[in-house]
Amino acid sequence: MDKVLKLSQQFYRQYKQLKTNKKDINTLNKSDLYTDLRLTIDHLDIDKIFRIKDEVQFRNNLKLGFSKLHEEEGINIGIFYISQFGQMPLHDHPDMFVFTRPIYGKAKKTFFTLCDEKDIRTQFEYPINFWLNESYDQSKEVTVKAQVSEMHLLQKGDQTQVVEPIKNNLHEIIAVENYAFLDVLIPDYDMMNAKRFCNFYTPKKLIDSNQFIYEMKIQAFPEQYDIQEVQSPLIMQKIA
Repeated sequence: MDKVLKLSQQFYRQYKQLKTNKKDINTLNKSDLYTDLRLTIDHLDIDKIFRIKDEVQFRNNLKLGFSKLHEEEGINIGIFYISQFGQMPLHDHPDMFVFTRPIYGKAKKTFFTLCDEKDIRTQFEYPINFWLNESYDQSKEVTVKAQVSEMHLLQKGDQTQVVEPIKNNLHEIIAVENYAFLDVLIPDYDMMNAKRFCNFYTPKKLIDSNQFIYEMKIQAFPEQYDIQEVQSPLIMQKIA
């Protein structure tokens, strides 16, 4: 895990430099560092690093849980837990890269990609208006278009998947059985500085059945989204 952290730090420095110079952060997915980080997570020996048990991490009627492993500027590393038949609702990751890998159980995961620049602008403008504009009508329904870009049945040990600033930026996860995944966010959400809010989405209707494009209602928060703190499964006490 130490190497994952070091590569994440390097990746964030490159990300920050591109942002500062007003360059395209999406080009990072073609960098050697992107590949190295992804492969390093792929090669983690899950059973030597994590010890997850139903009676420990999924106790007390847990529905959705999280263990924070490491946090610093621009980086948040942790583990999410979803109980069997539970769901992580459809949400986004504005201007973020998120490296995820299944480490326990099975789940269905669906990725969506916003269809055009207008939808991406809405992803940023809507939460700023909702949370910070006192004159904004919060009852107003705002929609975007998003296309199903990937669907997977995931299980422990599968390869790392990456959410990118444009591609696969929205996803939802439904647990087939108790499920946990490693989650590396670069950068993290930043609501305090009004940069990266987490938005939630509800499909309203299928617009194009051939390309699986949906009209989605965007929301500042879902009806139910309670994340419980869960005991860390790290066999080592912490990431260096």
